[in-house]
Amino acid sequence: MPIKKNNTNLNATKLLNELLKEVKEEIGNGISNGLIEYSISLGKAGAGPVKILDEVLFMLLHKGEKDAIRKGAGLSEPSIIREIVCKYANYPKILMEGGCNNRNELRNRRKNIQCMVTRRCNLRCSYCPVLKNDEVMGKDVLFKTLDLLLSSSEENLRLDFTGGEPLYSFDVVMSAMQEGVKKADSLSKKLSFYMVTNGTMLTRDIAIDLKKFPLLLEISLDGKREEHNRFKKPVNVTLDPYFETCRAIEILLEENVPFYVVMVASPQNVCKLSENFDHIISLGVRSIDVNYAIGSLWSPGNLSIFFDEVNKIIDKYKFRIKAGEITLGNITRRSEPSILNAEWMVDTDGSLHLMTEWVFQSSFPYDSSSRSWGNVQNLISFDALYADRFHAYLELLESSGWRDKEKRKIIQNNIKVGVKVGNFFKEVISRNKLK
Repeated sequence: MPIKKNNTNLNATKLLNELLKEVKEEIGNGISNGLIEYSISLGKAGAGPVKILDEVLFMLLHKGEKDAIRKGAGLSEPSIIREIVCKYANYPKILMEGGCNNRNELRNRRKNIQCMVTRRCNLRCSYCPVLKNDEVMGKDVLFKTLDLLLSSSEENLRLDFTGGEPLYSFDVVMSAMQEGVKKADSLSKKLSFYMVTNGTMLTRDIAIDLKKFPLLLEISLDGKREEHNRFKKPVNVTLDPYFETCRAIEILLEENVPFYVVMVASPQNVCKLSENFDHIISLGVRSIDVNYAIGSLWSPGNLSIFFDEVNKIIDKYKFRIKAGEITLGNITRRSEPSILNAEWMVDTDGSLHLMTEWVFQSSFPYDSSSRSWGNVQNLISFDALYADRFHAYLELLESSGWRDKEKRKIIQNNIKVGVKVGNFFKEVISRNKLK
């Protein structure tokens, strides 16, 4: 049943009250009172009405999922909580059409957009969920994405290139950066660039070209050769992923191209995390992010090992971290790679998605046009796009979690792990006075 919109000024607080009233009537006082207390605490912490509405919907959905999993509910079994959250899911549009006086809170404040410039890749990493094929993003789509990003009212923006392996589309990427710099300058904006790559296709000439732009490279390297190649299988068996990535790192260091390394720890090799970190440092790398594998089920034991291994890294390198000789991205960039990612991603065909949708993409039949927030060919305002944590959660469940019991459990597990990892790094930073 659609939400009835008031004729005048349907603001976020009114919509929140409608939601809480419906929860009380349909589910009972227990959950309703808990959500009321939560919304009050968010308000006292300084959250605005729209953020409070989003977080209350998030907590309601999370409560429903935890209960459903605990009770062993079937995937197609109807849920009152699911029906309610889906009814209110489109609250940004509902509020805007209802004359919302919280319009500024509904403005997209993201400063970047991710472009899947190709789905081609020369590796098949065991923890990478992206569906691989020969699709590539045309220059027209990439330039439309650039225009959409530059329509933002923010002054400092970033265009991200990912895939697949974006170096397969190096010429298109270079054209976008050249065009982007010119357009941003004409609009008095600052535009930077970001690329996620396995490095195996990087050459010295490419590195020299990339250095001409305000670009940061994210290089994927998991540690020693046996560990790196264990999870990164080449399409061409003659390719040694570890050797080629290390060769790329050597070039980047020699050419002074800004980059950092992301190393991924899986439950299968987490016990070697600190050892692999040491190895990457020995290669001359001085900026590293330590990630746990999203989409994997983490047991309490494996998570405990992850924390122990990170503590070993901190104990060994904390003075160099404090001195600025080594950068640990979990302290300076983000503490953990949340499964609930509400960043905007443009697929090769121009369709717009939330990043979180890709977590289990390769597990299911996929049609990018069927799940989309629009297409960059038709969108004109980056500010008008709005999604938050609740939408990322719902998108993840709708795209995969409600179709597969095991995926549903992994989603819940990863959300819990994300909270624990975030709190762990806060404690590490405080205990070691790293900020």
